[in-house]
Amino acid sequence: MEHKKIQPLITLSFVFIVATAGVGYYLDLPLYKKLNEQNQEISRLEKSNKLKDDYEQKIQEINNKLKEIDWETRKEKIEINFDSSPFFLSRTEIFFKDLVLKSGMTFSSINFGQSSPIGIKQQA
Repeated sequence: MEHKKIQPLITLSFVFIVATAGVGYYLDLPLYKKLNEQNQEISRLEKSNKLKDDYEQKIQEINNKLKEIDWETRKEKIEINFDSSPFFLSRTEIFFKDLVLKSGMTFSSINFGQSSPIGIKQQA
């Protein structure tokens, strides 16, 4: 008779363990997903921070190199060629306009700024 009483107890214990595992799984799964998302965000921010630190380090190196070659005095020497105002054109712009006129071409505008790479067209 003892064997018959133990059977329902084992079944109830098994059902209770499975139900507890199921409830725990469904309660912990969203937290586990959120934890993974936060870990990914942390790694993304660490990479971003590393890139920012590398950028600042390179800028500092460039600044040190410019100080070594005494850039300020060199800049003052060539800056006069690029200064312009509403009443006067810069010397560089005048030079290019004269060069264009001497070659027989037309001149529309000139801008000084960041350089852009020259595209090479491949002929077929």
